[in-house]
Amino acid sequence: MSDGKGNRINAIDRPAHNLPKKVKVECGTIQGYLLTDTAVLRKKKGKPFIDVDFVQLKNGKETGEHMNGSEFERIAGRGAAKTWRETVKVIVQDSGPAGKPDKKKAGVWLKEHAACWGFDMSPDTSYVPAPQKNKMACVHSSKQGRSPKAQREEQKQKEV
Repeated sequence: MSDGKGNRINAIDRPAHNLPKKVKVECGTIQGYLLTDTAVLRKKKGKPFIDVDFVQLKNGKETGEHMNGSEFERIAGRGAAKTWRETVKVIVQDSGPAGKPDKKKAGVWLKEHAACWGFDMSPDTSYVPAPQKNKMACVHSSKQGRSPKAQREEQKQKEV
């Protein structure tokens, strides 16, 4: 697993699975492989998700460089979307209806195969969000919660 900066993250105790080591994917016009051996279960705000590495295909050959989903999406020209789990498509079958390959969003495919890795995708019920901070008075303000810029604009309105 990479951290997006080219550094490798070692995942401890990756579970064994019965999935192929590489699953063919595409994003835009770029093709590559999702590397199932790099799957790691993570949680953000109590919600579980699976991170995996990808490798790009150029002229039918692997580039050899492992990258995370965001990097793969960026190389494909879809980086502005920032939702690689939706823009990266797993090619499920080589020939679907009318000779076109069947595709599935990577996020959907990963959730469907979470049990293959032994991952528990249920939300963390013990997660409690941090309390929201109240608006505090600005240092330069006699009015609570008003920015200096907003105060200047208000002052200009009164002068006119």
